[in-house]
Amino acid sequence: MLPVVFLPGIFGSVPLLWGRWSFGPSIWYYKPIIQAMKDSGLTVEIAYYGWWENNLLSARKYLIPAIDRVLKSNKEDKVIIVCHSMGGIVARSYIQSDFYRGDVERIIMLCTPNEGSADAYYPWEGGQVPPSPYDDFVNMLYNGFIWMISRITGKPITYNLIREYIPSIKELLPTSDYGSYLFEYRDEDNFPVFIPQSTMHEKNDYLNDLNAKVEIIKRRGIDVFCFNGKGYYTNKYIQVDTETDRQEGLWIDGKPMAEIRSKMGDGTVLASSSRYVFDSITLNTSHMGVLKDGIPYLLKQLDVKKLPAVYAENIPFKGYLAYIIDKASSCKKLLRDCYDVLGRFEWGVMSDQSELLLEIPSPGRDMYLYTYNSNGSAQTDLKLRDVKAGCHRLVIKNVRGFKPIIEFK
Repeated sequence: MLPVVFLPGIFGSVPLLWGRWSFGPSIWYYKPIIQAMKDSGLTVEIAYYGWWENNLLSARKYLIPAIDRVLKSNKEDKVIIVCHSMGGIVARSYIQSDFYRGDVERIIMLCTPNEGSADAYYPWEGGQVPPSPYDDFVNMLYNGFIWMISRITGKPITYNLIREYIPSIKELLPTSDYGSYLFEYRDEDNFPVFIPQSTMHEKNDYLNDLNAKVEIIKRRGIDVFCFNGKGYYTNKYIQVDTETDRQEGLWIDGKPMAEIRSKMGDGTVLASSSRYVFDSITLNTSHMGVLKDGIPYLLKQLDVKKLPAVYAENIPFKGYLAYIIDKASSCKKLLRDCYDVLGRFEWGVMSDQSELLLEIPSPGRDMYLYTYNSNGSAQTDLKLRDVKAGCHRLVIKNVRGFKPIIEFK
């Protein structure tokens, strides 16, 4: 099997001392997929990169050396690139470039914004985190890294800070293929009017150019396959106010007032943007959840004959009856695949009374437990405060037509 080079997404590479790198806080999402590939007998080289830099620079500065390392150690002449989110733009930047060396057999992209993402509008034009109905892990990382950059540089957190130190975010803005995504209400007609991208000040010229030359991938004989996510409300259109005074370029294309969201996305990237013109599969999963949900499908794409166990690092279940999360969620509804910092949970069928063992790996966490009756219409929420580490017994009693009863010991 050809060796694999793995490219993480934005915020997924953290530089350490003496030239070393790590996934940083994202390790809880990336470690299972890396381990699954390695346990399948694949050689995996992680191409950490400076996600704050332009994607073309990242391809030359970080991706090429990673390819060289794994080819040298495996005595092969080609690699397979597996990439998540922005990592797919870095991979495309390389294989579509004039310095491509013919050393990539295929690319597998996981929720890459090939047509951009409306979420990028908020930090690029206003220095703000995009609004989300979820407790978004990517937004949490954004806040943390921006705070660090602000402290290191001594500059306030504004859109100018983003443009000076993270120019790559502009390369995530919606492309022409995405279509017009800003609209406003004019006069008294109370009718939305979309703003053509051609009239906007800030456009994604880089990705537009990359997409205009996408046919070069096929001419170079590189196979591309995409994993798309759906089932999570994703910002698709943004209502803006273009009459607001623009101070020094702030919200130069309009100040956001509201959003229109679609469930045909992973919470960050629309499935249509990820799919673009490539062969793909769409899973019911989130932007970070694809890193676990996609494992068996990814291994099949990599021609692995024997699939290893999917790794659930933090909380192993004996039975699948509920969801555990570590903070209040705004999505109190039936979720078939819920991901968070604690691990992976699936919906399962309850009998009249079911019992499972729940292992809590670390103490002192506030958690919520959600359970549902057989048709998902009656929900019971149980808040667990300052949970002790160890193995706990959970009994769920299902009474037909009523909310389930939870006993946590």
